[in-house]
Amino acid sequence: MANATGSVSSPGLGVGNVVGDCFSLTFKNLLKVAAVVALPFLIIGVLGAAVFGAGMMTGGTDLEAMLDGVTADPLQLGLMLVLYMVVVSFLICFVFAAGVRLYFDLKVDGRASILSAYRSGLARAVPLFIVNVVFMIILIIALGLPMALFAAIDVPALGLLLLPAFLYLGGVMAPLAPAVVIETRWISAIGRSIQLTKDYRWPIVGALLLMYLIMFGISLVALPIAAMFAFAGVIGIVLAAIANVAINVLIYGLLIALLTVIYTRLREIKEGTSIESVAGIFD
Repeated sequence: MANATGSVSSPGLGVGNVVGDCFSLTFKNLLKVAAVVALPFLIIGVLGAAVFGAGMMTGGTDLEAMLDGVTADPLQLGLMLVLYMVVVSFLICFVFAAGVRLYFDLKVDGRASILSAYRSGLARAVPLFIVNVVFMIILIIALGLPMALFAAIDVPALGLLLLPAFLYLGGVMAPLAPAVVIETRWISAIGRSIQLTKDYRWPIVGALLLMYLIMFGISLVALPIAAMFAFAGVIGIVLAAIANVAINVLIYGLLIALLTVIYTRLREIKEGTSIESVAGIFD
């Protein structure tokens, strides 16, 4: 569409449509989303229960058990924590990689294979983990050092000035996971995200903030209800663990859907790549 000066305006991201698409894809395919997301989070819960106590299975922590561990052998507990964080990071990267593949297939042709999603999760979890580590280093350099400086001069409140930059970087990196999974990229996925999001970063930030508010609302209502089950003995703990996994399925499913839909929408806008034209990309 041409504006008053004769130039051609870029099509909008369509934040409302993007978010609505996420809900449609997730709830129409909730069993498939659960099949991809639930198992890794169940494993995370079991591992957390082994390290922190049964409270991790219900969304809490057993602080008394942790303190006993510190008193008994802090080195052993520290090693367990490091191992736990590494395993959890890999499993979350697996969830994102497998979830991106699932939602991408659903978006492309309306059907998806859980087995194919798991294969992509296993194949792309390590690259996604490495790319995220690199991005975190960039984030620490770009934002962490100024925040440390503000704290050193005893004016930590100045760190709030960096909030717009933090949100902006979130918009820049929104298509990162899809670029790693769908285009089988490694570090170059960061440059790809920068390229795709140009001129659309603040609308992307708006979509992310809207989704985070929705996710926060879900957690605010659902987590206390799930925690209540834990007071009903062993059966209650099991029910609480199931409820906690179900909450993660919904929250992470919606977030992964958002990142994937943003990626496909940006490719349509920037490259004229229709959804139909990328069907069979994994064949």
